[in-house]
Amino acid sequence: MVTIISIMKTSLSHRTDGRLMTLMPLLLLMPLSTAVLLFPATYVKSQDVVIVRITPPPPNQFSVADLWQVELTNLSRRPMDVYIIGTVEREGAGLILEARSAVIQIMPGLKRLTGNEVQPVRVSYVASRYRDAVLRTGNIPAGEYILCATAFNALDGRQLGRDCLHQSVQPYSPPRLVAPAGDMVIHQPYPVFTWTPLAPMPRDGLVRYQIRVVKLHHGQPPEVALQTNISWFEERHVLQTSYPYPIEARPFEAGTYAWFVEAVDPRTGNLLARSEAGVFEWEPIQVPSVTDLAVIITPHGIPADLFEAIMRPCLENPDPFLPGAVIETQYE
Repeated sequence: MVTIISIMKTSLSHRTDGRLMTLMPLLLLMPLSTAVLLFPATYVKSQDVVIVRITPPPPNQFSVADLWQVELTNLSRRPMDVYIIGTVEREGAGLILEARSAVIQIMPGLKRLTGNEVQPVRVSYVASRYRDAVLRTGNIPAGEYILCATAFNALDGRQLGRDCLHQSVQPYSPPRLVAPAGDMVIHQPYPVFTWTPLAPMPRDGLVRYQIRVVKLHHGQPPEVALQTNISWFEERHVLQTSYPYPIEARPFEAGTYAWFVEAVDPRTGNLLARSEAGVFEWEPIQVPSVTDLAVIITPHGIPADLFEAIMRPCLENPDPFLPGAVIETQYE
């Protein structure tokens, strides 16, 4: 159409006929009018767009169920029926998994998918060497992967939106608490907390540990306490696998405590692994009373009450030349 108009404009430029010059504006308007007639259809089609966003799985982990942790944003002004095709590619190995969700209706705006909404899921392809691991456990082996989720119009199969992300999968063995643990009873005001290192260590050897201690309420499970109770003590920048309780920290009180250690990537702050909960009892050191000392150290042949009468002034008043300097002694 543009070529024809250009030729006509060239030929008319050499004519002085008034009638032809009168037609010039109409001819020039033809491409514009044609575009106006075509624009509404193009505009409507362009609005059938869905923004797809995969919710990143936990660091160093991935299961097939994570493919459906997706947010869909329907930009049109009407409900749409869509289905999701999820794919997993392993770097150097290509496609290892492809699965398709059930048809889902999404209203205009944001929609967060749930596991039930995508069922039944039909797995259309699984690479043979990964089949047992994927179908039996739902997990995939360690490696570098690219996860993609693509939304399609259920009526005509048009692609509406797509999102992909890179995921490194390297399962870690979490730190194991060494001490205090196993319902241990401790009396030290500044105990040393120790645990085993993360395994395997990251390639660059960089890992940071976080320790958290909470006091348990009566009958409270330690896992619940660590999630809900206010921290008794917390330290987020530990580079070794042991940590002495600081002198300036809040002193322990008699009671039961729970604690855990988290291994964290120091560059990103992502959680790598978390230990199981440890439990310990803390009790203050019992100082012997005068009566206890008398019973323990009384020489043979000297009655305990007589020894106590002799020793009591010395124990209660360490400086007899300072009248009134009496130390209260507790009898049991």
